[in-house]
Amino acid sequence: MTKKKADFMTREEILIRDLPLDGPGLEIAPLFRPTLERNRYDIYYCDCCPAEESRKKHKGYDHEDIVDIDFIWTPGTRLCDAAPKGIKFNYVIASHVIEHVPDPVGFILDIFEAMRGGGILSLAVPDKRKCYDYFRRETDVAQLVHNFMNKITIPSTEQIFDFLTNNIDTSYNQPWLTGEKFEECKRCYTDEQALSFCRHVLLTGQYLDVHCSVFTPDGFFKNFSKIIELGIISNAKIHEPYSGDGEFFCKIEKTA
Repeated sequence: MTKKKADFMTREEILIRDLPLDGPGLEIAPLFRPTLERNRYDIYYCDCCPAEESRKKHKGYDHEDIVDIDFIWTPGTRLCDAAPKGIKFNYVIASHVIEHVPDPVGFILDIFEAMRGGGILSLAVPDKRKCYDYFRRETDVAQLVHNFMNKITIPSTEQIFDFLTNNIDTSYNQPWLTGEKFEECKRCYTDEQALSFCRHVLLTGQYLDVHCSVFTPDGFFKNFSKIIELGIISNAKIHEPYSGDGEFFCKIEKTA
């Protein structure tokens, strides 16, 4: 059963609740809204590209300044190799990151390797029932295991095609509120455009940033409970998720 977000708690308070804040922490891809400020906490920021590149990508959007990062963690590399040597993090915060990762299981294992025993990974994840992934099929355990076993480091053509052909423009349609069918919604991409992108990625190996995975709170909890039960992620405990406004929050603890 998913917990509902308490009305008196902000999303930042939910993200940091129960985290061991007395030691070094890490926030992945903080962009313009870090959860914890450097001047108050012993925290590092990382992203998959330099801050200047992120500023160029987000130039057309209205937001506060994108923060400087401490190190770059590129796809397909180990977090332990990217982070400052000798650091073991007490906690890691990743807000709206895991859905972009081609291999979420490998992502969590990389974080666990860089985190001390008793450390906690705190996640904020879009809820497919209230975002542009509304009509997409939810990611299941079989897909998670497949992507982990095959060590996928860039979004697959299946993930790209599913994302581009099934998401909708939510500035026009919110079917979770209005009940529109997929055929009645405005799309961001045509099937032909999606196929063209897939061909390009297959030929060039370019990393195309999409929502690789799609989750609901209960589905996420069930899927990763099974992954832990199978021993793929060992010495771990997943906490019951909180449901928020178009997103949910879940913590995974490294128990040893």
